[in-house]
Amino acid sequence: MSIVNNVPRVAGFVFQGITTLLQEANVDPVTFYEKFSLTPTIEQTLDQLVPFTVFIDILQALKQQTKIHYPSLRLATMQCEADSSPYIKLIASAPSIDVAMQIGERFRYAYSEVTYWNAYLVSDIAVIQRQSFVPLEISDREHCLYAIAFLYRLFKKVYGARAKISRISLIQPKDSSSNTIEVYFDCPVSFSQDFDGFTLGVNDYYKPNENFDVKIYQCLLNKLTEHLVYFPQTQLFSTVVKNIIAQTLSTGDSNLVNIASAVGLSESAVKKRLKKEALSFTDVITDVRMNVAKRLLVQPDISLTQISAMLGYSEASAFSRAFFTLTKLSPRDWRKQFSSTIGNR
Repeated sequence: MSIVNNVPRVAGFVFQGITTLLQEANVDPVTFYEKFSLTPTIEQTLDQLVPFTVFIDILQALKQQTKIHYPSLRLATMQCEADSSPYIKLIASAPSIDVAMQIGERFRYAYSEVTYWNAYLVSDIAVIQRQSFVPLEISDREHCLYAIAFLYRLFKKVYGARAKISRISLIQPKDSSSNTIEVYFDCPVSFSQDFDGFTLGVNDYYKPNENFDVKIYQCLLNKLTEHLVYFPQTQLFSTVVKNIIAQTLSTGDSNLVNIASAVGLSESAVKKRLKKEALSFTDVITDVRMNVAKRLLVQPDISLTQISAMLGYSEASAFSRAFFTLTKLSPRDWRKQFSSTIGNR
C-alpha cells in the first residue's frame, strides 16, 4: 500500500472511543461526525483509511466540545483496553518488545500511513522513536502524544511491571497543563526533546513476554500475511530478511518458503539477492538465531527452555547441540563466561 495522491491516511481504529467521549460530554456523535463527512460507524470499520488531517481536526474539535485537555490520552487508554484490531493484537502478543517493534515496522501500513517506530541500541539503552512518513508541518502535538500514549499503554498491558520504561521523550515544550501528561506516564517525562519516544534498558527490550502463546501469535501473524513487506531503498535486503526471521523464529516458520512469500519473491530470487551480499539463507537464519540466543543468555533469569522456544526449537537439547556446534561452548558455559556482557549485534 502506498500513500494515495500524497494524502497520508490513518486507519479507522484510531477513532475508536470518540463516541464515548462525546456522549460523556452530552454531544451528539452523529452531528459531530457529520462535520467531517464521517459517521460514528468509522469506529467499527477498523481497517478503513481516512485522511490524517481529518483525524487532526477531530482531535482539536474534541478538545473544544468535551473540554478534555488531552483527548489523545483517553483514546489511547480505551483503545488498548478494547484490543480489537488484529494488527494491535499481533503486536501485543509478540514474544518480546524487540519483535513487537519489528512487527510494527513490517505491518505499519495496516494501521497508519503516518506514524511508524524506529528502534535502535545505544550501549545498554534501547531507544524507540516515533517517526513520520509525512512532513512535520502537517503533524500535530496531539497526534504525537496519542501515538506515544498508545504504545505506552500497549507495553503496560502486555508486560505490566516488567515494561520498565526509563523515560518518555516529547518534542513538545512543557506548559501549564503538562502535569497531566506527567501523571499519565508512570515514569519520568522530558519535554522539548529532539524526538518523541521511549528509552528503556536493553535487557527489558529483549526480555521474553511471559504470556507468549505461539499458537495465538502464529494465527495472528497469518491473518496479516496479505500485507507484503515494505522495504526502504536504503535498507539491505538481508536486513529485511533478518527482521522477518526474527518475527517468525518462535513459530518454527522461519524457512525459505515462508520468508520468500512474506517478501513477495520466489525462493530463487531471495537466494540471488542474498548472494549479492555474499550470504546464503542458511547464513542469515543462523546469524539471527545466534544473536537472539546470546542476547537472551546474558539474562540469567531466562531459562534455556524459554530461549529454545523463542528460537523455534522443539526442545532445549536441540538448541544446546546447535549452539555448541557454532560456538564450541554449551549455552550454560557461554552464559557463565559472558554473563557480564550484553549482546551488541
